[in-house]
Amino acid sequence: MLHLPIYSYGFMVVLGFLVAILVVSRRGERESIPSELILDIGLIGMLAGIIGARIAYLTIYHNNYSWTIFNIFDGNLNIYGGITAWFIPFFLLFIRKRKQVQSGLKGSSFNQFMKLLVYSFICAIIGARLVHLGAHYSEYDWGVFQIWQGGLVFYGGLILSVISGIAYLKIKKTPVLKIADLVAPGVMLGEVFGRMGCFLNGCCYGAPANLPWSVCFPQHSPAYAHQVQSNIISDGAASSLPVHPTQLYSSVIALILFFILSFIWSHKKRDGIVLGAIGILYPLSRFMVEFIRGDNPSIFLGMTASQTISVAVILISVLFLMKLRSKQPLS
Repeated sequence: MLHLPIYSYGFMVVLGFLVAILVVSRRGERESIPSELILDIGLIGMLAGIIGARIAYLTIYHNNYSWTIFNIFDGNLNIYGGITAWFIPFFLLFIRKRKQVQSGLKGSSFNQFMKLLVYSFICAIIGARLVHLGAHYSEYDWGVFQIWQGGLVFYGGLILSVISGIAYLKIKKTPVLKIADLVAPGVMLGEVFGRMGCFLNGCCYGAPANLPWSVCFPQHSPAYAHQVQSNIISDGAASSLPVHPTQLYSSVIALILFFILSFIWSHKKRDGIVLGAIGILYPLSRFMVEFIRGDNPSIFLGMTASQTISVAVILISVLFLMKLRSKQPLS
């Protein structure tokens, strides 16, 4: 019998992605935008978003994780992996040179040779470390990679997704603002499901509150662990104290923003309006929700990292919309 665990957080993130892609693709057909382009943007955005969100989370909470797997100075390198990886740049150069010869190009330089040695050295270190980690997998803490347990910062994912999406659209020579306006409501629709995943996972929890709709999270959940560490409850308590279900607040807000942005998109007069709107509405809502979050410490002027970023994004979006007013409206 196959025992394949399905993690609720990851499942909801993927579900949100699929629903958002479906809705955005249908709307793209009205603008004669190929569904293949939307799918490409979605895949790039999701992968970049997960990576960016994880990097941002690990940057903020780096003290909660073990980084020994990246410590190449502990001497644990596999020589066979290093020797094998050393020749990878040489192999790639050989393939490149063959193509150059076939096309009539040739030539090399001392600088190119020195770069090749540097690349080979880097590949050798990485290969030696990876083979060692593979052989001694159980001896290391892999928590930094366990994104299925939560630990993603939305802003980090959003920033890297935007950068990656713009780069892709520039390569494809596709109007950036037009596609951004189309995708923006879909981002909020995906957030609806993503925050539900946060609730099921127990991350992104709220501060203690005695309200009819407050929730208690079970033992070993992030909220429970935080309250034990803060001496709010004793280790061994049946559950955490009641807290704000901020994940559900955020999910409902994201759904409302989806409808608002969809309305703006269907009535927009200029490309970029929806992008500017999401740059104001979402940070504003996130700024307010942060006041009742229980997992984010203050880092600057009494504000959390997300609140600080929210202020910056709002200011940038206001300036963007002011500049957008100088452009000719759509016919």
